[in-house]
Amino acid sequence: MDWGVTEGTATVVAFSDGSASVYLSSGGGFIGGSSHESIRKAAQNMVTIAADFQPSAIATTTYPLPRHAQVIFYFLTDAGIFTANAPQEELSSHRHPLSKLGDAAQNVITQYRLIKKWNEEVKLENSSLEDRRTETLGALSPDGRLGDLISINNASMLIWARRQAMLHHAYLLMILKRRERWHLASSPQKQPMLTGVLSTTLATNSTACLPTEEDKSSRS
Repeated sequence: MDWGVTEGTATVVAFSDGSASVYLSSGGGFIGGSSHESIRKAAQNMVTIAADFQPSAIATTTYPLPRHAQVIFYFLTDAGIFTANAPQEELSSHRHPLSKLGDAAQNVITQYRLIKKWNEEVKLENSSLEDRRTETLGALSPDGRLGDLISINNASMLIWARRQAMLHHAYLLMILKRRERWHLASSPQKQPMLTGVLSTTLATNSTACLPTEEDKSSRS
């Protein structure tokens, strides 16, 4: 379909395989689209409707551009190329037999516009989420430096990681403070036996992290 618009010509092309394109003589447009189900359905619907009108179209070997507010349809078939045309106003008011085909072509344009709008909304939402994440991370680290945790993108994961690091550090200090618990009974040097420290720091219910009687008496 060639449509004479104010800025030039808008061309809508649809194929039976579900691909469809929109070209603007002023530049730009949409190409392909078969990866989107809505485009495939709109393209195949346009081809199906065009098949009903093709018998009444006229064979042609010339392809003039439409005048302003004029619409020209071209039907590409194995038997050749056929054409039919109608005023835009009659198509829009559904007073012309080709109105149904015109609506099908307009639906291809509509589906592309909806996809473009959705992509823009997703892009805007992603940008908004990125801005909020940046603000959150900035609040967690006023100097803007996150050190080794810079790879953590999610703010809640960052908070969890910091809490876990602080908790494990506290457990380790408690264990080393009471290192006599880790002495080998047969060792005269009484060197700390650190085997199992890591697993103990990961076990929040470990008795190694519970206060000793000495700790309790010193606190009282």
